[in-house]
Amino acid sequence: MKVPFTLLLTLLWGTLSAQNVDIKKAWVGDELEYIKIDSQRVDIEVFGNYRAQKQYYLLGDTLRLYDHYTLSNESFAIEHIRNYDFLITTLTDTNLTLMALDSNALTLTGGKKTIKYRERHLVHQPTLDFEVIKFRSTTCHGTCPSLKLQIDKEKKLLFMGGMYAIKEGYHTGAVPDSLFRSLLDILKLSELDKLKTWEQHVMDAPTYTLEVHYNGQIKYLKNPFLPAVTKELIWYLLKISEKVELTKAQEPFDINFIK
Repeated sequence: MKVPFTLLLTLLWGTLSAQNVDIKKAWVGDELEYIKIDSQRVDIEVFGNYRAQKQYYLLGDTLRLYDHYTLSNESFAIEHIRNYDFLITTLTDTNLTLMALDSNALTLTGGKKTIKYRERHLVHQPTLDFEVIKFRSTTCHGTCPSLKLQIDKEKKLLFMGGMYAIKEGYHTGAVPDSLFRSLLDILKLSELDKLKTWEQHVMDAPTYTLEVHYNGQIKYLKNPFLPAVTKELIWYLLKISEKVELTKAQEPFDINFIK
């Protein structure tokens, strides 16, 4: 008797689903490891490796990531599947531990055999004395906006728009209370104390510069791809100019970074 594939997956997944534990959320490790699992795909990153996005399914206690590929020596006519298998050794509401089971999985983890994660929203800055945040984005080979902005603790926004930005030139604005609270909440989840970058060689992506003044210190990052835990922060900064009423400045100004 043949069992339908979808039914087989449902039966195999039963051992975990019976515990009423949802794996579909964002998880972070102690060393900037990041994995986000939704209903269709997995985003995974370890520090020093580029972020990878894979499709997945669950086989009992195994998380199987996979992608499709073709080969030039086959005239791209045959589709192959590459699997990346991880054993789920711990899964609770707050903790997830994955063990790489094959060499493909180890390429995604930077060689780490086992990674322990915690639920993203449990990892937050206990105290945040925010002073100012500065952000710069360059253009890319597409329509990435060129912009510089600054938001201070008084909720004042300075915005310098270049090519593909929502507005070009020099503008100011006031960040509404709700958006400012969102910024603080996102910063608390961005693991500011741990943030760092690694050498990257990327030709077709914008370069982001991020500078945060908080708790009497300054965190400065510059790279095309910042750690995945900053993804919500970068998106917030790229979109804030669309959500704040901007007023054209009477005189030009500059936003200076420490480097």
